[in-house]
Amino acid sequence: MPSPVLSYNFFAAIAERRLAKRLSRIPPENEDLAANVRWGGPGDVGQPIPWTYYSWPRNEPEPDDEPEPQELTINYNEVSRETDKVRVENPEDKEIYVMVERIKSITFSTSGDGNQRKFVLKW
Repeated sequence: MPSPVLSYNFFAAIAERRLAKRLSRIPPENEDLAANVRWGGPGDVGQPIPWTYYSWPRNEPEPDDEPEPQELTINYNEVSRETDKVRVENPEDKEIYVMVERIKSITFSTSGDGNQRKFVLKW
């Protein structure tokens, strides 16, 4: 079966139709059309918003009046702890192991007010 021969005129006709279709999408230039945005024309702004003026720096202390920095850390002292012993083994050789004391709960107290905090760990 012979292959069809496509001529230059065939491709030129397709190109002309596509160009005409694309050009039809471009709107015509017309000064009388209503626009969503116009540049340079007056607008209806309404009442102006009043400005509030501040002097800088505003409500900031002078460098000599700065307060001393406060201590941001809280010191805790250990009161008590509960532990249990766990055997941790080498997975390749069960005879190689260590005994580890694992914390079950631990209690701390603050040095200032004496409040206690207890942490319970669930393994």
